[in-house]
Amino acid sequence: MIDKLRLLALKVQWFKGVALVVGLASLALIFYILIGNAGSSQYDYLHIPSVIALLWSALIYWLLYTFPGVPDKASRELGFFKRLGINFKRFLYSVLAIVAFVTTAGLLILTLRGLSVWLQSYG
Repeated sequence: MIDKLRLLALKVQWFKGVALVVGLASLALIFYILIGNAGSSQYDYLHIPSVIALLWSALIYWLLYTFPGVPDKASRELGFFKRLGINFKRFLYSVLAIVAFVTTAGLLILTLRGLSVWLQSYG
């Protein structure tokens, strides 16, 4: 599983810049709505989509930043402690993969509920 995540993260490294730009734009929009345009409700309908875009771009950036560093499987030619170190790192990446899966599922649920509320309120 972590090897497939590493290959996917390596193939779409170009998307890291896109995620960063979308995240910074969403963050700028949130700050503008909350601070720059305080007291006005002109752009209130953009709160939920901008927060959702910020969360997705942060998750994608974290995935693309984290998983290219997964080490290759340890071969038998390596020493015992070297294999132990590599296997421990792979175990930590497996835990991170589970955390990424749970976070993605939670964010998907949050996105569906947020867009449902947004469409009922402003649609």
